[in-house]
Amino acid sequence: MNHRLQHILLFALLLLQGQSLWAQARKVLIAADEKGVWVRWTMPDLKSKSGVFIYRQETGASDWQKLNADPLKYGSHDITAATTLDQGLQRAKDLSDGIREKDKLEGIGLAMVLVNAIESREFSRYLGILYYDQTAVPGKEYTYEVREIKGGAEVSLGKSVAVKAGKFVPEPGLKEIRTLEGDGKLFFGWNVEAERLVGANIYYKIGNAGAWKRLNDKLLLPSEVPGAAGQPAKYPEWIFSADSLLNGTTYTCMLKGVDNFGFETQASDEFKLTPRDKTAPPQAGKVDMNAAADKVTLTWEMTNTKGCDGFHIYRKTGTDSTWQKITKSPLPVTARKYEDIVEELGQVYTYSIASFDKAGNENRTSERFVRVFDTKAPVQVRGLKAVADTGVIKLTWFPNLEKDLRGYTIFRIAKTEKGGDTIQLNTQPVLVTAYNDTLPKVAKNAFSYLVSATDTNFNTGIKSAPATAVLPDPEPPQTPFIKIIRNEGEALRIVWLPGMDIDLVGYNIYRSITEKPVDTAWHALTPRPLAGTDTAYTDRNLEAGQRYYYALVAIDKSGNVSPRSESFAGSVTVMKLRSAPQQLSVKSGRAKGEAKASWEISPNPDVIGCMLYRKQGKDDYKPVSGLLTTNEFVDKGLKPGNTYYYEVKAFDKAGNT
Repeated sequence: MNHRLQHILLFALLLLQGQSLWAQARKVLIAADEKGVWVRWTMPDLKSKSGVFIYRQETGASDWQKLNADPLKYGSHDITAATTLDQGLQRAKDLSDGIREKDKLEGIGLAMVLVNAIESREFSRYLGILYYDQTAVPGKEYTYEVREIKGGAEVSLGKSVAVKAGKFVPEPGLKEIRTLEGDGKLFFGWNVEAERLVGANIYYKIGNAGAWKRLNDKLLLPSEVPGAAGQPAKYPEWIFSADSLLNGTTYTCMLKGVDNFGFETQASDEFKLTPRDKTAPPQAGKVDMNAAADKVTLTWEMTNTKGCDGFHIYRKTGTDSTWQKITKSPLPVTARKYEDIVEELGQVYTYSIASFDKAGNENRTSERFVRVFDTKAPVQVRGLKAVADTGVIKLTWFPNLEKDLRGYTIFRIAKTEKGGDTIQLNTQPVLVTAYNDTLPKVAKNAFSYLVSATDTNFNTGIKSAPATAVLPDPEPPQTPFIKIIRNEGEALRIVWLPGMDIDLVGYNIYRSITEKPVDTAWHALTPRPLAGTDTAYTDRNLEAGQRYYYALVAIDKSGNVSPRSESFAGSVTVMKLRSAPQQLSVKSGRAKGEAKASWEISPNPDVIGCMLYRKQGKDDYKPVSGLLTTNEFVDKGLKPGNTYYYEVKAFDKAGNT
């Protein structure tokens, strides 16, 4: 993975960066951790051979305590062990030593050395610009002063603010983080906040797996770039970009700022970023179009198909400025032809062919237009239905959705024994999809109808399939006559005389519990009419002792219903209860001389309870319980060693069992 830092670490900007980090007003910076307090100062003179002393003052005390007996200066801190483990640190030391030997530790040379110092506290101590106070007492508050030795005297380089020793508190994280997904690249930017942070690190992992890795090889040290036309310098929008990334791979990233001591801030939120392929495939060439009837045929050539995964066709209609993708599924990369069935004839259509790749990048051809002339007749009318009513036949059909529809023409054929003549019923096309043909009520022959559609260019479609209807018979059947109602035990059988109408199709039988009921008190006994050949019906859904009244109506083919017949009455006196207890179980009870009986019974609104019976040997069963509403009973007072038999009976409201 290769990375590029934009506007940073370039030789032309190193000097600016060094100045922005170190060439500010002299001040002493401090940071506490669990083992001590770090002290750093700006504007160091690395060419000085005298060094500095570090002083500390406890808050509330008046005296200053010198912390280092010997001056702290360049090379006084041994980093041999560290450079053995870190070749980068060794290179930084060699660079600094080489420049110092030439007495060039100033300007850009000083900036290059100090940039390395930010990433390594060990290197900063080697340079003599960082001190670690490990004698600070946790919980106490201190102020530090750095004094440079010049001409045998000590000159103050500045004092720090007060700091409480004993606990490291990371700085808050970076603010206003910006990200952008590119083609094999990821871009990052943030609010620099140079007054508290000197740079940042970016960490990543693939998806959610693995350990965090640093995306940047070197600490990211943002630099301002000069503004245009006298505008003030400012930081660029994108401070860092990582390239040569895998398109389609999701990188989980987070950012941490870095302060003057190289300590990282709190981590930012995590970002899931996926570089995308944005390089368009080759473009189709030699596009040609041909219009015929309602079809436009497009052809093209494609000599170079590398990176191309297929084609889409785009179209604009008339003056519309919005492109519509008309290929529901992509055309294969081998396609060189497409036929478009257009919706509006007489219209101008504009086309563009787009080659696309797996990432969805498209490369469209320049637009080409063609006019399609209307020579096509409307589609055949479908769904024609003819429904006969008294003196009228009502026609309906499915609508034609073509935009250039002018209307519909309706035709009628009166069928007779000698054939039939076709008559056009309307002189001007109608736009509605319904038509009522009024006829004499006494007409008995069948009528067939046809409908055709005409467009605005007077193209006429073929006629619909015919729909035929016969005017209904307005006369209802004769009133049926109930002959007798027989009592057949638990059922009543209603018998009537057969109807004499030739178009009779069935009967509806009604029942009421009122002798002279109103119409709403009659209830149909069957969900659909009985057959016209039926002359009897057996009613089994009865209650004992209830008197029932029955009546009939006859129905003919036209749906005419006769007047209701005279009502006949009947009743039954005895009904067997149809819900019986099941799965009777008897087990020994908890106490001596007890037996627990339990059973199941299907829910039935007529059942009011059950009774348990018992016997010994050939004796008759006798009740041992009252009427129970639960499905269990404990029988007590039994004698050990005796054998008992049990049965359970259900009772309804009428006493049936």
